[in-house]
Amino acid sequence: RYIEINSNRRCRVIPTSGSVENLTLLLQGELDFAFSLANIANDAYKAKGYFKKFSPYKIKQLLRLHDVFFTFMAKDRDQIVTLDYLEGKKIILGNNLSDSKLIYNLIKNSLNFDEEPIDTKYDLDHSVRKFCLGQVDVVFLVTGHPDALVNLITNSCNTEFIGMTDNQIKQMISGNNFFKKSVINAKNYPNISKSSNSIVVETILVTRNNVDKKIINRLLSYLTKNIKDFKASHP
Repeated sequence: RYIEINSNRRCRVIPTSGSVENLTLLLQGELDFAFSLANIANDAYKAKGYFKKFSPYKIKQLLRLHDVFFTFMAKDRDQIVTLDYLEGKKIILGNNLSDSKLIYNLIKNSLNFDEEPIDTKYDLDHSVRKFCLGQVDVVFLVTGHPDALVNLITNSCNTEFIGMTDNQIKQMISGNNFFKKSVINAKNYPNISKSSNSIVVETILVTRNNVDKKIINRLLSYLTKNIKDFKASHP
């Protein structure tokens, strides 16, 4: 859907696989604004992590938007109560450049599994059926809460969040200023019995350094004037 801004420009939403694709399209000039996890945008800016083979991206942050949670889910009967129990389990992570897969790789490296969880390569869109049938043990998402897919999963079969211990959280956030300890509130999902310790990272809005300042100012002005409506559109 296109939204007319004026006689010369149009605004449209482009679906992507996540932060990496968003930032790549931004740098290529296909986008003028992009959403990204803060740690991934920082890697692009400093040519680190996934972007270590590239020149630093000439981007800048415009807004801090909201937090997203590291969300592990398992079926009640499997008794996977902490991340220690993930060893050798089948897990859904999404595609290789999804935010969930990139964040999971950081988690995996910090936990030093003796037997690594098995990446099923299944797309998140197919996760509900395979998860509830027992073909997959764990689903991992990096998402805000409440979330539609999490709600669908928890309503389709008996599910609980997998908690993180204090030591696991401390290990994961050590040396990473973008990660913070938080809690996934069970009250967001009627079929979840208890809240779960987790980690959050900010989602931010970024742009290229060479984008017209008039366009940037117009967008920021519009968002500022309508901030109450945006907040009211989602819990």
